[in-house]
Order: sequence, then structure tokens, then C-alpha cells
Amino acid sequence: MKYFPKIPFTFFIACFLLSGCTTFSGREFSQLANKQFEINKQSCNQWLYRLDQLVKDNDVTDISASRVAKYPFLRVNRFLASFSSDVDVDPTLFPQWVREMQKLDLDGRGVELKNLSESALESIGIDRDEILVRTETCSGYLLTDVLSMSFADLSARELRENAKVKDDYDSIKRFVGFYSLLKYPFSKGIEGWHEEAREEFASRREGEQVSDQLISYAGQRERVLPRVEVAKLLSKSSRLGHLDLNDSELLSLFETFAPVFAVETSGEYDEIGSLHWGTGKGIGVDVREPVVYTKLERTRFGGEVLPQLVYVAWFTERPKSGVSDMLAGKLDGIVWRVTLSKQGDPLIYDTMHPCGCYHMFFPTQNLVPINAPSKYEEWAFSPGNLPVINEGEQVVITINSRTHYVGNVEVASEEIKASVPQIREYELRAYDDLRTLQYADNQFRSIFGSDGLIPGTERGERFLFWPMGIDSAGAMRQWGSHATAFLGRRHFDDADLMQKRFKRTNKQ
Repeated sequence: MKYFPKIPFTFFIACFLLSGCTTFSGREFSQLANKQFEINKQSCNQWLYRLDQLVKDNDVTDISASRVAKYPFLRVNRFLASFSSDVDVDPTLFPQWVREMQKLDLDGRGVELKNLSESALESIGIDRDEILVRTETCSGYLLTDVLSMSFADLSARELRENAKVKDDYDSIKRFVGFYSLLKYPFSKGIEGWHEEAREEFASRREGEQVSDQLISYAGQRERVLPRVEVAKLLSKSSRLGHLDLNDSELLSLFETFAPVFAVETSGEYDEIGSLHWGTGKGIGVDVREPVVYTKLERTRFGGEVLPQLVYVAWFTERPKSGVSDMLAGKLDGIVWRVTLSKQGDPLIYDTMHPCGCYHMFFPTQNLVPINAPSKYEEWAFSPGNLPVINEGEQVVITINSRTHYVGNVEVASEEIKASVPQIREYELRAYDDLRTLQYADNQFRSIFGSDGLIPGTERGERFLFWPMGIDSAGAMRQWGSHATAFLGRRHFDDADLMQKRFKRTNKQ
């Protein structure tokens, strides 16, 4: 028993020696900010660590990318983390890889700085612009320091080892909750959902009529690009797949592949809208203003890096179907993703809800599935394939009333607008706007908490599904934190998600 009193003391000493986990007072931060600041490795590391602590203390941490341990000017996502071994094989990738992680960190810090309150800034003693300039200067200095080291140097190896993203599964919860036993009966429930979805897709494609009013939401089509122009835009990518596009080019790309959401509507909860801060600082949805939020991502497939176009539509809620409904709750939505080939054609589509639930894949005829390694691992459920979309055609996604389940996906000609009784045009906005949403004059907040969850969107199902290891199952969450399988481990942003589950046909 004499051993236990030593733990708090040794932990305190360790944190005292590591600036990254030291708590700093506003007075100390102010002293650091106001004195003549020297740009060197020690002072810049100290500045960034203290800024991290201030952000944490004010609960405005942005988790869209993970901080790299011992490198406070770098953050990494799952896509970039997948290259940690590649840069070892090809050292010429190393500088670009590190620069991209630096950009992720500057992006995250820009979000966090914008969301800091005026009172938090007063504790520093300098304004946002000065903080940003100092942060960018230190980031540039530390980047130069890393890139100047020999690739074979120990610290370079350490960086490759630390550039990792923790998965969103809690192994302790799985152990305590007897996941190894519960996965067998749980798989039966998943098989039941798969069978119901297949039957619904089949009946829809045979012409079954919807029972509720159908409202279709379509994006503007002012800048639809022919495939040859799409291919030209995609050719502007770096070796790591970064697309150097201006705002107009990016908007054109998203407009070209924007889907039509055909929503069975029985109430306001089925109407697509824009997000805003409502009364009581909760998130509200303005259905008078249909908006679909977009995000450009990348994936790895067959030795290539392919672009992905992400579209997110939001609903006010998933309403209760009864007193015992544990899936209902505030805010709901649909995430639709298009993975493009280098030639500018859609290769595969997939969808989920913003909770990470109901993940479905829709490969084109250019792909065939790879068998699952185990019956007890959610792999790649596909209720149907889609043909390669031709120019002038659009994907139409039928969404069920109340549950917002995807009931069908099909390809239709652009003339679909003429055959739909009621159609509304949605605006495209950047998904990243949700990380700094204005809620008062000159005051901004992310709709996502520091844990990646949207506060107030918890579902009752979390009390039943916690043995699967997912934190607050059913709650809406931020990009980069979507665990999409109860059985096995799978994330929506896994860099190898597609290439592990599909392969090209012999014609490709």
C-alpha cells in the first residue's frame, strides 16, 4: 500500500517537466506575450503548448485533426497518418507530408483562436491578429527546423511514429461490456437491418409509390463541368492528392456532382435547412433556407490518391415514434460521399448519418466487392450498385420520412426536375463553417464540442450500445470522429476504407 501515494507525486513532476501538460495562469501567459519574444525552438514550443492549454481551459479545442505528440506545430488526420510508412520508403515525400500536417495545425489553431472569447484574449495581453502572426511565425520556424534534419535522424523517425490518429473505439468498454460475447447476437440485428434495406430498395426500384408528400432538394447547376474539364481540375493534385483549386473551381466541382435529395415529408422534421445558434445557445435548423454543406477529402485506392466530394444535409430532429423510441433525438442528417476516379467519373458512392450510423456503399460497375474477413465484422453493406453516371445525369437519393433512412438511390436525367411535383433549390456552403458559427456580435463557436460530439444530440441507444465501444452511440459528431461499425472497427475517414473492400474490374 505504500506504493500508491507516490503516483500523484510522480505524475505531477512529469507534468511539470513537460510543458505540453502544464497548466499556465493568465498572468504567466501575459508575461510571455508582452516581453520581447525570441523566435527559437524552445520559446516557440512553449508558446504553442501554452496556447493549447488556453484553448483547452476555454473548451474550444477543435478535434478535426489530432495533435502530433512532441510536435506542437503539427496535426494529423487518418489520411496523412497512412503515409507514415510510405515516407520511410520514399524520403522525397517527407517534406510535403510534414507541410500538410503543419497546414492542418494552422487551420485548427485558426478555428480555435476565432472561437476564443474576448475575456480569454484579455488574459494573454495581445489581440487575435498578433497571436496569429506569432503562431504562424513559430510554426514556420519549427517546420524549417524539422525539414533541416537528416531524414535518418532519430527525431525524424520519432515524428513518423507519433503521426497517428487514435481510433474511436474504447477497448476497455468492449472488454467490460463482454463485446466478445455480445457480438454474436448483435450481428443478428445488423443482418435484419440489411435484409429490410434490401427489400425496400427492391420495392422502390420496382415502382412502389411513396406514402407521404415528396419534396426534392436540388443544388444549383450553373457550373456543371464536362468530364474532360473535371479531369483537368483533378490533374492539379500533388503527390499526396492535395488539389490546388480556387473557390470558383471547387464550387464547380461540387455543383457537377451534387445529388438530388428526394425527401418523403410528413412534418418540418423532414425539411433540409441551415444550421444556426438558436435560443439557449443550442443548435437550430432554419428550414426556410435549404443548405447542403460540402467538404473535399481524399482516399487511397490501388496505388492512387483519389478525391472525395462530401455533401451533408441536416434535419431538425429524428422525431419519436413512441415512448420507447431510443433512436430519436435532436438534429439528424444525411452524409453523401462521391469518390472520383482520375478520369473524373464517380467510382463509388457511400452514405451514413452524421452519427456514423447506417453506412452503405454504392459501387459503380467498375468495382467488385472483396469478401469480408469475418461474419462478425461490419464490412461493406451495399443494397445495390449504380451505373457509371453520364454527363447531364444526377444521383437521386430517396429519404424516408421521420427516420431519414436512405430508401433508394438511382441515377436520373437532368430533366428529373420537370417530373417532380415540388422542388427546392439548396445552397452549397463549406462544412468547415460549422466549426466557427457566429452566435453573437463578433463571437463564434463550433457546433461541435471538444469531444467531437454536438451537445444536446444524445440518443437513448447509448445506454444499450456502449459495450460496442463507441462513445455516445447515435449522437451527431464531427468529421474525423465517425466510427461506422458496431462490429469490428471502421471509420468513415479511414484512408484505406475503399481499397480494402473493393477492387477494380478486369476492364479497368
